Amino acid sequence: MCFHSLNCLLRSSFIAHLVNQQVVHEFIALELLTILLENPTDDSVEVAVGFVTECGSIHRDLSPKAFHGILEPFRGILHEGEIDKRVQFLIEGLFALRTCHPTIRPELDLVKVEDQLTHKVSLLDEIDPEIALDVFNLDSNFLENEK
Repeated sequence: MCFHSLNCLLRSSFIAHLVNQQVVHEFIALELLTILLENPTDDSVEVAVGFVTECGSIHRDLSPKAFHGILEPFRGILHEGEIDKRVQFLIEGLFALRTCHPTIRPELDLVKVEDQLTHKVSLLDEIDPEIALDVFNLDSNFLENEK
């Protein structure tokens, strides 16, 4: 796996955890998988397998039919047989696993369902990064101001 693929794998894992925590809507996961598997390469399939392993269980829990639909492109890729053996084993491992990682680990389940806000964004949306918020100013009277 090259550096760019590893970078992509790490970023997709972050997005998967945002989906798991329901910070972003699960639709973004379907968008990402569509992009990764549209013209599959060994690297894109590997990233997609890692992504489904991380956040597939939320789809399995919310909609088993959607989860089955997520796995279909992987079946097609396996049947075409134009991928590296290592990636083929990853896909077969995904089918063998079927359970995926838990949606939310108990120690990270800190927000009540009624207090959650899920953002409905798309990978194609223009989003203001709000760079002005990236500035930290030291408050010398922090403890007093917190009272």
